[in-house]
Amino acid sequence: MTILLTSIGSHGDIHPYVGVGQALRRRGHEVALLANPYFKRVADDAGLEFIPVGEYLDLKDINKRPELMGSFTGTKRILQDLIIPEAPNFFRTLEQLFKSRRVDAVFTHQICFGSAWACHKHGIPCAVGSLAPIGWPNVDDPTHFTPLTKRDPSPRAMRWWLKLAKYGSMLSYDPALNKARKELGLPQDRNMLLPAITGGDINLALWSRHFRAPIPSDIKHGHICGFVWFDRHKEQEHPSAELESFLNTGDPPIIFTLGTTAVHVAGPFYQAAADACKLLGRRGLLLTGERKYAPESVLRDTDGGSAVSSNGARCWPQVAAFTYAPFSSVLPRGCATVHHGGIGTTAQSMRAGRPTVIVPFAHDQFDNAARARRLGVSATVPRNKISPTSLAAALRQVLDTPDPTRRAAALAQQLNSERGDEEAADRIEQLIKSR
Repeated sequence: MTILLTSIGSHGDIHPYVGVGQALRRRGHEVALLANPYFKRVADDAGLEFIPVGEYLDLKDINKRPELMGSFTGTKRILQDLIIPEAPNFFRTLEQLFKSRRVDAVFTHQICFGSAWACHKHGIPCAVGSLAPIGWPNVDDPTHFTPLTKRDPSPRAMRWWLKLAKYGSMLSYDPALNKARKELGLPQDRNMLLPAITGGDINLALWSRHFRAPIPSDIKHGHICGFVWFDRHKEQEHPSAELESFLNTGDPPIIFTLGTTAVHVAGPFYQAAADACKLLGRRGLLLTGERKYAPESVLRDTDGGSAVSSNGARCWPQVAAFTYAPFSSVLPRGCATVHHGGIGTTAQSMRAGRPTVIVPFAHDQFDNAARARRLGVSATVPRNKISPTSLAAALRQVLDTPDPTRRAAALAQQLNSERGDEEAADRIEQLIKSR
């Protein structure tokens, strides 16, 4: 069978589809990934056929558009400026593929709108993937939508927020979505965003039941499959010898990372991280995406030069900066992880069995942070409160008492027994057979 995977966004949006694609390939299916040309290397290294869609977009360019990671308007800006304008490109690319080859099913990201439209027009079975629990809004599931909402809203508050989300999304996104549909010759529609993210012939949640369990009032065609653990990124992996040397020469460090997107708008995060390690007297490992994002004092010390910061203060010498390393191999070797709350990083951090501190920047990250906190494995520091003292205080909260460490280890044991890629592959095969 031939199955097309379509996704849009950052590595956290692409990696789960690559993982599911590999599971399908192991079963003998022909699989192709459709995504921005930026991700060709990721698909090639994973052994998947790659079909580019749209113009090349380098994630580093987000530092020119910091509003895309804004706590209040970041999601709106990304959808209006980057995601919805790509809908016609995905639609047209899929139409051409439907004409040139037999396609048995499409597995698409929930905001890859053009893919679902093309499947609906041509009668191709369509599975929609949802990466984070915020993608299954439910009055019976406390969801932390923005920094302004309560972390644990009541069902009454959830009804209010979902109603607000419905009408707000209609005002914000219907005009842009209808403009794209008009360009494709499709009929105009209304209230498109929320039905799209919970749409498809089946809707596959790629998170663990231990992170967000099924609820009787969930969508009937939804299935919670589990996390997908693919996390390779060879273009940015730091030489393993240097990384291994640091990890092997002392106590397990605190690991600080902002994934592959928030890292480009890190602000004071990494300097505060280095200073927090000094306050705690602990080693620190900074995964900075690019060398230039590391604090200058840390780079000088790592290179064997002065360990004195630009303001003349002595820098803590037990902090090292690296560009990137696969989370699955590095995070279990730390004592705690401090990160931004992207769903991919959140999953890998919980799988590592170490407590976390989450500093949410935008999008689903506030909700992911609230869920990790409710599980007793994490503390939260607001983005506008980043400082050496706030990070140090949160780290003491999760490291100086045994409960977070114990719970994190127990949760990791549960997560490691799951295979979200195989469960998703099962569901996609069942969808094809049923049609």
